[in-house]
Amino acid sequence: MLYPNNGKFYFDSQCLKECRFNNLTKVARMVRQDLKPEDIHMSLQLSQQIAKLTSDKVTITKEKTATQRKLDFIRQQLNEIIGRH
Repeated sequence: MLYPNNGKFYFDSQCLKECRFNNLTKVARMVRQDLKPEDIHMSLQLSQQIAKLTSDKVTITKEKTATQRKLDFIRQQLNEIIGRH
């Protein structure tokens, strides 16, 4: 659920999980019914931003993993070269 509190919004883990999977229609249904339309619109914008940031984090993690593999390969090659001499 989305919880408004003093102009800020707090998400519980289920709402964040839905955002991560970019399933914004479910998030919209989860929003409490007593919110004003502009609050619902804002919550959807926030959930889209969370989904984008989560997607960006996944991309960065994948790139970091690929770079780490390349570095490990280079280290292995250098160790083999050093070991031969």
